[in-house]
Amino acid sequence: MRRTPALALLARLAPLLLAAAALASIAGALSIFDGVTRPTRANGFERLSSGGSHCDFDDPAWARNAVRSFDVEPFAAEQEHPEQCVSWRAWWAVARPTRLELEIESDDDGFVLLDERRFVDHPGAHARSTRSETREIEPGVHRVEVRWINRGGGGYLRVRMQDRRDPYMAGVLPLDRDAFFVSRFDAERALESGSLARRAPEHARDFALLLALGGLFTWLAVRAWRRRDDGPLRRLAVIDVAIGVGVTLLALLVRSTRIADTDLAWDELWYWNAGEQQVRNALLGDWSAEAYRFNHEHPPITKWIYGLGGALGGIDGARHVGAVLSAVSVGLVYGLGRVLFDRRAGVAAALLMVSMPHVVAHGRLVGHETIVVFFWCANLLALAVWLRSVRFGASYGDRLEHGDSLAAFVGGLLFFPGLLSRLTFLWITIPIAWALVWARRREIARGTWPIPITTLIGGAIGLGICIALWPWIHTDPAGHLRQTFGHWGGRLPTEYFLGERIVGPPFSYYPVLFVVTTPLLAVITGAIGIVIGLRRKALRAASVLILVALLAPFLQGLSSFRQDLARYVVQCWPMLALFAGIALSRAGAALASRVGKASRTTPAIALAPAAAMALYGLVELRSVEPFPLDYYSELVGGPGGVAERQLFDVSWWAEGPGHAVAWLNEHAREGTRVRIDTSNWDVRPRLRDDLVEVPFRSRVPAEYVVTNYHLYGDPPPPGCERIHHVDVRGAPLASVWECEVEGR
Repeated sequence: MRRTPALALLARLAPLLLAAAALASIAGALSIFDGVTRPTRANGFERLSSGGSHCDFDDPAWARNAVRSFDVEPFAAEQEHPEQCVSWRAWWAVARPTRLELEIESDDDGFVLLDERRFVDHPGAHARSTRSETREIEPGVHRVEVRWINRGGGGYLRVRMQDRRDPYMAGVLPLDRDAFFVSRFDAERALESGSLARRAPEHARDFALLLALGGLFTWLAVRAWRRRDDGPLRRLAVIDVAIGVGVTLLALLVRSTRIADTDLAWDELWYWNAGEQQVRNALLGDWSAEAYRFNHEHPPITKWIYGLGGALGGIDGARHVGAVLSAVSVGLVYGLGRVLFDRRAGVAAALLMVSMPHVVAHGRLVGHETIVVFFWCANLLALAVWLRSVRFGASYGDRLEHGDSLAAFVGGLLFFPGLLSRLTFLWITIPIAWALVWARRREIARGTWPIPITTLIGGAIGLGICIALWPWIHTDPAGHLRQTFGHWGGRLPTEYFLGERIVGPPFSYYPVLFVVTTPLLAVITGAIGIVIGLRRKALRAASVLILVALLAPFLQGLSSFRQDLARYVVQCWPMLALFAGIALSRAGAALASRVGKASRTTPAIALAPAAAMALYGLVELRSVEPFPLDYYSELVGGPGGVAERQLFDVSWWAEGPGHAVAWLNEHAREGTRVRIDTSNWDVRPRLRDDLVEVPFRSRVPAEYVVTNYHLYGDPPPPGCERIHHVDVRGAPLASVWECEVEGR
């Protein structure tokens, strides 16, 4: 193709144009975040303050003489404050019946008044501490006042709240700023219009997609500059980008379309709550260690990621951010296959990951698993690019001796964010160590340091960022880290393993659960791919790397922390998919060669085995929707066979009760009482407003009872008849019972 002056100019400008596109994408994401989180002019609290610690808030003269200003919410940072009295006043718009739990955290006197009546009192000179109360609140506009007296020295004040009619396992949340108004008029107008909340899950999805697009454009800009002498197709990797984006969007479609239909899982509320707290702390400028105590048993990165989604769209917004990262991980798997093996292997591996049941399940939840998989795949892709540059050399610079310095830098940069998402990421050090030993074996023999200096620079930057984002350890780091790591020595739950009810399963726990929760043909194809990869010299080095990355996480079984099926080795599924990709690529090549002469249909024929495996994976996933967490393969008879023989757990992470409650909300008689007797009684959807929830497992009579099958316990309540049942492929998950109640 003849290059015209216009095309030559465009080629020279390509890096700049792509960099501009990256900046525009990031700016779009920031615009969404600002549009949702920045308080409107009508929202906020009027702040009245005066000097001294002796004041009569109820005296109109005090209010007239006080200094007035406006705050987005009541807050006094942890620092030295003069003696002062402060009152924050606002009108609270309540759209539906609310069981309000309100918490005040203060250093010295703190009070909250609701409709001019004391709600929470935390009086006296005292260190920073909390106090809370719970009360039923009717819909309407309510006057809220927060009072704080600082008696000198250090001071602090925060107010948090939650509706305990909603799932409340993880405790109070930051104030919903959109519900508080400076004037009664604005509160009433917002309540009448129904426009109280700006948060919506789609905002979080679009935010995450724009950031992902910004990352793609950034990579393309760097590539366009580094390969400026190549042709356009090679320079911009057009085919590979198209395939990578295609499988990513397909994966996102599979994950995001069923988020609203996915039941709450046990740990989701903890991570979402902590993430919301962290993001609100940052918006307020609250960097005190105690403000980051929520879910302190886990490092911070996962919570920051989900907190951004939660700030934009609540818990489903956090889920959408996870879904985008899970889908991007599928694109990274394609990249790994493309770099280490060939394009067909990458396509086949990515298509298999699109529908891997437990990967999809965790991609719809707020959990560490999706974040670990993302950083695992991204780190390995950077490592693979660096290995390729060392093994095969490059067309510029000193890459043959030192490798691709940018890939080495990115690998180092991503390591600590991955590790401080969840500590099980630590197992990636094993494939990294093997790669360094293999790639630098001659340098090591000469006594040369094997780790690229750019990796150390990237690692130092990544570690610095992570420490800055973890204020929990800024104060008393040794003590707070002991609290964090103490989580890993906790009590193990009771569960079923190979038909026995046990506590503390054996080392074989993770390998067994990994195999039986993976579609059988994927396991078989992956095993064939391992054999092919190790036997073929051209594939051997890359195959050993992926095999080490596949096996290393199973060393988790050496610890006492063995539970929750295969979620602690979730990063093994992309590695298995890559080996399956090798086998399917070879099968496709053999099939195409049998056709004979090459034609336009040859590439399609070569991809036929990958397409068939993808279709099989989608069928298997479809068979357990919307409960892919309870997927078990044909090897053990599917979920129904597992439940019938009680081989392993079903309804293990609270699957089923959400759908049972949703059905009950549609069918229950008006004004009746409901008791939720499940293993996760505080992790359930909100009951219809007219229904009355009675205490968990109490003797208070109720017309309806919801139970689940955790540990196969679902006894029929006395005098009750089952009227609805939730199951997945024959495995029971939850039930709704109608009961006879005297006098009702």
